[in-house]
Amino acid sequence: MGRGPGSIALLVVAALCAASAAVYAQDGRPARSESRRLDEALVDLQRRGLKIIFSSQVVRPDMRVRSEPRITSPRRLLDELLGPHGLIARDGPGGTVLVVKNPRARLDHRPTPAARPASATGLAVDAAAARFEEAVEVTDAGLGGAGKGPAPISVRPLEVRSFAGGFENVYRTLQALPGVTGTDELGSRIAVRGGSPDQNLTVMDGVEIYNPFRLVIPIEDLAMIGLASVFNPDTIQRVELFPGAFDVGHGDRLSSLLVVTNREGSEAEAFQGSSSLSLVEANAIVEGKLPRRAAGSWLVSARRSHLDLVAQRLVDVALPSFEDVHARVSWWPRPRQRLSVVGMTGRERTRLGDARVSDAGHAGRTRNDLVAATFESSLGTSASLRTTASFSRFSDTLNAFERSLDNSRGANTIESIASGSPLAFELDRRIAVRDVAVKQTVAVRLSPRHGVDLGVEARALDTRWAWAITGDRSQLQANGSSVRLGVGLPAVLDSSRDSRRVAAWAQDLWQVASRVALQPGLRVDRSSLTGQTTLSPRLSGTVTLGPTWRLDGALRMHTQTPGYEKMVLSDYFVDLTSPAASALGAERAVHAVAGLQHDLGGGFRARVDAYYKRFDHLIVGRLETDIERVARLAGYDVPPELSTSLMREAQITTIPDNAATGRAYGLEVCVGRAGRSAADPLTGWVAYSLGRADRTAYGITRPFDYDRRHALSLAANLRLGARLDISATGRWATGLPRTPVRGVRLTLAPDTGDVDGDGNQTEQIPQRDPLGFPIYQPDLGDVANINSARLPNFARLDARLTYRPSWSGERWAFYVDVLNVLNARNVVQIDAVLSVDETSDRPRITERAQDRGIPIFPSFGLRFWF
Repeated sequence: MGRGPGSIALLVVAALCAASAAVYAQDGRPARSESRRLDEALVDLQRRGLKIIFSSQVVRPDMRVRSEPRITSPRRLLDELLGPHGLIARDGPGGTVLVVKNPRARLDHRPTPAARPASATGLAVDAAAARFEEAVEVTDAGLGGAGKGPAPISVRPLEVRSFAGGFENVYRTLQALPGVTGTDELGSRIAVRGGSPDQNLTVMDGVEIYNPFRLVIPIEDLAMIGLASVFNPDTIQRVELFPGAFDVGHGDRLSSLLVVTNREGSEAEAFQGSSSLSLVEANAIVEGKLPRRAAGSWLVSARRSHLDLVAQRLVDVALPSFEDVHARVSWWPRPRQRLSVVGMTGRERTRLGDARVSDAGHAGRTRNDLVAATFESSLGTSASLRTTASFSRFSDTLNAFERSLDNSRGANTIESIASGSPLAFELDRRIAVRDVAVKQTVAVRLSPRHGVDLGVEARALDTRWAWAITGDRSQLQANGSSVRLGVGLPAVLDSSRDSRRVAAWAQDLWQVASRVALQPGLRVDRSSLTGQTTLSPRLSGTVTLGPTWRLDGALRMHTQTPGYEKMVLSDYFVDLTSPAASALGAERAVHAVAGLQHDLGGGFRARVDAYYKRFDHLIVGRLETDIERVARLAGYDVPPELSTSLMREAQITTIPDNAATGRAYGLEVCVGRAGRSAADPLTGWVAYSLGRADRTAYGITRPFDYDRRHALSLAANLRLGARLDISATGRWATGLPRTPVRGVRLTLAPDTGDVDGDGNQTEQIPQRDPLGFPIYQPDLGDVANINSARLPNFARLDARLTYRPSWSGERWAFYVDVLNVLNARNVVQIDAVLSVDETSDRPRITERAQDRGIPIFPSFGLRFWF
């Protein structure tokens, strides 16, 4: 602050002294005891030589601090306390600090707002409700969110940082919430209430994010896991997941909406910062107020993974790396206006193995860039507007190869099965997405009980998918359009689609009675790719059943247009430049949701949700026609005695068709405690989900790929004094669907060397071992066999210990994180095993559960504030 502590006088509101809980740090730094009041904290400041002047004339005595400060610096502490009440500290004469009204606070035009709806987990973002970010929220101008319907699942940044086994990754925290299923044990992709990963919309600061993951590492059959996410928990203000039935301001997705809002830089000082080191990455943040007399703030964060720098020296293998930079500048040109500019750039590199000396490897480069500007302004006393313009691009290049011996392939001899049979493939792939978008929203308060939101959006997308595949295809993918080298993928592809999308919406927020609010709305979308205009009517409502009970519900329609930008997160690929793509229409879903919420007292909150989703016009790769199937079989040159082992059934192709439907329904129960401060001894939640999801395609109804019937999760953080925290995350769930092996089939290979001497090098011939015997591989059957079995149940317990020493001004925090504390042997894959069958000319095949889940795995990290 540029002055000695003895020369500083802090003008503080007396009402704050009697209202606030103990001084604490929301971002995880040491907190005072919850039982201590703010006046005791101020006494500590006096002992440090600060002159404190108390006054009850600045604000009304009934004003209270609704969020505790996140920092311990006296000046910054004062800003934290005064900000929620529309006050700000300014330099005064004689080295004093004056408290004056903040001309930029509370610029909205709402009637007295209702309390922000609490989340299903109880993890409501307490501080956000009092900040300007909430005050100018133009998407509920009428009644402060009272009629929004089902409340989102909200997670504070503190939960992300302290979540055991989460690697400080937002998506891994979400996987422990009701209705959310992780697609694999370590990765970040999620499936929400029966929707697929590509049906989830992710929005950061008003901008759609197409690739929200970092450290995307390949595993078996090109399955990818993202150990980190694009979102830095140290710069996040709030995270909200809408698991279904979101309002008209967002569209073009069928399942869920994840909204991430990054915080502004602190205006308390010209320069301040923090840094941290975790298992995955190193992170540094600097921030401060704008120079001179400009009103506003700036923030810059930079991250870099260190696996390639540290772990690589231990394992002697090249490991992936990433770095990204995020910057935000907020400027207030006038008291009732704000301009925010956000920029982000990220690079990721992976190189595992060398094709010249290795039998398997992976090399990739990923680039993410984004810039967005948002202008917000009040229009008189009854309206506000928000304009966002953004540009983003994403590119990914991948070269993967494998040359190995596969023991699930072999001839019917002991030697062949014991040694394994050759497996070789190579993939070169290119993905590119470029997006330019403009979004305009206007909120108008028509009366104290009536408000309207209006909006328009325009988007220009340029997308490309290209690849070349040589060699064998995956024998573990029952769906030929699987991006994991499914047999239906063309050997060579170069497909580009440019599309233009426009949307408009209107939403009416009506306070029908003192305890009843309705929110009808209509969204209209049009896409140049489909040439269709779709209407999405949506209705939600809330009924307050007393001071501790809330009933809400929604009935809303959602649509999703086809696009390569969505296939970045998809399990399956369809060719949008094939002739059939011209007849594609938008996918559709109807969501019905009802929830009952009850405040139990003591900070605990319980919520029960019931939901039903109906999907239709879903896009899938169509089956081969009879003509196509016969033509494929005609390309096989196989002896008659082996012809019975061919894949004669129709395969799933990459030709798109709106030919599938689906449904998902379930019940979720959650009890959580967010705590009123980080000093609360216990926070967390326990949740149970009962659900069912299926898909109907090709005349067959089968379980959805991520249909999880039962799931139980527990996440808790226990404070043991002022310096020690213990966190635990426990999860139990029934197994996901899988496709069982039904026998063996003949392995074919292109006759590029004209082995049979017939002059035809385009045909497929039996692959043989060195002794000349035909090689067989697992047969997954036809489409009726897909997802007809399940993996065993899953269970895991993670734990985390955080310690904050008292030395060095309490600026350090150390933690140890242990995954799978009980070393549970979770089965994540069931393999096919061959054995010799002396009664047949082909081997016998059986299935064997493999323990391929992560073992007990400790890690550590630290955090430092400066």
